[in-house]
Amino acid sequence: MKQFLNKEIEKYRNLSDDEARELRTVFRRTIDLVRTVFGDKAFRRFIPGSDKDPNGYWETRKLNKGLFDVGVSLFH
Repeated sequence: MKQFLNKEIEKYRNLSDDEARELRTVFRRTIDLVRTVFGDKAFRRFIPGSDKDPNGYWETRKLNKGLFDVGVSLFH
């Protein structure tokens, strides 16, 4: 992982304005696609129900970083 991250940092260290603009555009499109597919539950963890409350619920206070990573990588 460290080698991968080092390569990526080196690769994107000196972006031109056009390259930076393109990356921002791709990121925004990706977030829009994730929201279209998953709606307001995008990047939220579902907490399974229990015997007392079999319905379960969606986490509402924070985003799940792992789901964010997976969701963004699906459309990139």
